[in-house]
This record gives sequence, structure tokens and C-alpha cells, in this order.
Amino acid sequence: MQEFNGPHYTRSVMELSDVLSVRTSKPIYSRTGLKLVDKDVAISSAFFKRMLQHSMTPPFEQCLVVENGITHDEILGVAQQLVRNNLMLARMAKSLPKVGALLPPFKGIVLNPHLNFLLTLARERRPYMLEHGVMVALISIYLGIRMGQSGQKLVDLATAGIMHDIGEMRFNPQLFNSNYRLSNEERGQIYQHPQTTHDILQKTADYTALTLDAVLQHHERMDGSGYPAGLRAEGISLGGQILAAAEMASSKVCQGMWGAQRLEMICKLNSQQFATQLLGFLSVLYGHEADKKPGISSKAAQVTLQKIQGQINKIALVFNTWRDAQGKISSAPQGAYDFVQQRLIGLNVNLQDAGIDLNSKQFLGAEVEQNLSAMAELDQLTLEVIWQLRETLLVVQRRWPKYAAEKSAQGLAVSSWIEPMEELLSASGRLF
Repeated sequence: MQEFNGPHYTRSVMELSDVLSVRTSKPIYSRTGLKLVDKDVAISSAFFKRMLQHSMTPPFEQCLVVENGITHDEILGVAQQLVRNNLMLARMAKSLPKVGALLPPFKGIVLNPHLNFLLTLARERRPYMLEHGVMVALISIYLGIRMGQSGQKLVDLATAGIMHDIGEMRFNPQLFNSNYRLSNEERGQIYQHPQTTHDILQKTADYTALTLDAVLQHHERMDGSGYPAGLRAEGISLGGQILAAAEMASSKVCQGMWGAQRLEMICKLNSQQFATQLLGFLSVLYGHEADKKPGISSKAAQVTLQKIQGQINKIALVFNTWRDAQGKISSAPQGAYDFVQQRLIGLNVNLQDAGIDLNSKQFLGAEVEQNLSAMAELDQLTLEVIWQLRETLLVVQRRWPKYAAEKSAQGLAVSSWIEPMEELLSASGRLF
């Protein structure tokens, strides 16, 4: 279980107390019941250094208040700046019937002292987390409006967007560095962060079931491959579906034209994981083809035929290894075996629709290399397929942790496929 006031969280709070005035709103105790500090006492980094030898309770956000904490106006300012400076968000905002419809819900967010403390901590120590939360909130509000939501429900979606990752303040920030290689234990912590955030919000009576469910379910997927509970379509609330789609889109919105191209490919290839109607509404973010021409992103311009062929060769090896692992299995597919089989069938259909024949050793001709737009699309397609293959591995490891001990023919097929695939696909970067 994640420590309430673990070392990384304590260090962040300690650093906050060096730049802002932090005071106790209630006494802080050790887990043995010893009172460490009384109410209304100014806290400094020196205090934390003395207290590190104790296991303190309750969580800091429940017993500390900060002066000059984050305000509604500040959050609204971040939202306005994002819409003003980001072409994709600006297009999204202009597509709504009512001008400025994205902003009013931010004014209704409840900033109780506990969550104000955490958001202020994010602002000071992890500003990218605050900006990401505001961006997810903007997209969630947009999707909510498109889905016919209004009034308090849009406020609840905005709240979920702002707060959805605040539980990550409990974890080592290095875990969220794309260059950091996660251990199995650390990956397990990542899988639990929606639950951690949900539990923090649930400690107060200020947040609705819509907000709580959306936060808890924002990494669930319609096909049951998400976490932490592996819910399927009918088990995921509308708020959870909206927040999941918004969170996925937000990571691409800040990447310019390349991000727009990547988002378009993700929406095309992930109809099983996200609600189809929501993916349709997200199309406004990447716009029509006419909106993207004549320019080609700098990343796309660097794509080479050799790179794309290498990505296709890697994908082909994944599929061929699975074919060899299957052998002559005749029993009805189930469990991890059925999951891998269905994922690969779906991805192969997408590849065939794009004109990619995995049985051809060299199907890309020189004429393709002269078409930068086609090169960019092929690059995005193959990268997304590799991403989906890597996610397939992680889903198997998460949902069927004892797959390696399964001695049935199907179990042995999964094991013989995953072992070489882990090494092959690990070179493609972090999933989280």
C-alpha cells in the first residue's frame, strides 16, 4: 500500500514550505499516537527533517494549509492561455455553438482546503501536472457538451479533469519520466494511481459520484483492457468514458501537427477501447485534411523509408512469432490466449486496410518515399500498431499475472510468444 506521507511526497511538501507559508490546520501525530506538532504552527523544511524519523498521520493535505494557494482565477487563466496558444484547442472551442462555453465550468470547481493544498503543491513542484489537468478538463467539458451535458455535470467533469492525476503526488515523479524504465512493482503503483486519487477525493463530501467515478475509471477501456478494475463498456460511467478519451487526446494536443496526426491515427485504430461517438467528436482536434495542408510537420519530414520498413519488419516478426506459438491448437480460445488472438486479428485488419502486407518482404517502393504525406501516415500507423502490441503485453501481465505457470497448450503458446516479444518491443519506448 502507498504510504500516505511517503518520502517523495514529504520532500515535495518540505520544498513547498520553503517558498510559501504553510501552517498546520490540525495536529499531526505519529502512527504510534505521539503528537508531533499542534494546530496553527508554521511549518518549515527544518521541521520535516526532524520528523522524517517518524511515520506521520494523517495525510498532509488533511492537516496543512498554504497561503497564496491556487485560485479559480488562476486555473481559469491557465485554461484561457491553453485555448489561446494551442491551435487544436482553439479549433475545438470555436466549434461549439456558444462562444466561451468551455470556461464557465471552471468557476464552479470546489477548491476545499485539502485539494487546494494538493493543487498548489502541483503548481509549485510539478507544474506540468496542473497544466495537464486543465487541458484534460477543457477536453472533458467539450466532450460533455457534445454529449448533451450541462450545468453541474460540466462542473463535475471539469473537476474530474483537474483532479484526475493528483494522487500521483504520492509517487516518485521519476516514474512518470518517459525515459525511466519501470520495475514490475513501480508499474503496479502506476496502475493504482486512479484509485489513490479517488480515495483522496472521497475523504471529503464535496465531490459528486460523477466526479469520483470518472477519476477512478479514466484508465478503463471499453474492451476491458484498462485498469485498475478491468471494467468493460457497460461498467464504465459516461464520465469515465469522457475522461478516458480526454486524457488520451490531451497527450497529443501539445505536440503540434505531429500530435494531430498521431491523434487521428489513434482514433482510427482504437475504436474498441474508446466510445466510438467520443472518438468522432475528437476529430475536431486534428481537423480535416485541408486544415493540415500544405505543411508537413518537422518530425514527419525526417521519416525515412528505411525507418518505416524497419517498423513493419518488427510488426511482422510479432505476428509470425504468434503464428508459430499457436501450433495446432484446436480448443476454444480463452483467457490471455483469446485476448492476444483478438488483439492481433484486429490490428492485422487495420494494417491490411492501410495496404500493408506483412507477408511481403519489401512492399514499399521509391514512389512512396516521394510522398511526404503518405510517409507521415505510414509512420504514424506503424508506430501506433507497435504501441498497441506493447500494450497487449502489459495487459496480459496485469490481468493474467500467472500466465507463465499455465501449462495448457494455450498457456504455453502465450508464454512462448511473450518472452521474445518483451525484448523486441521494449526498444520502442515507455507505455506510460
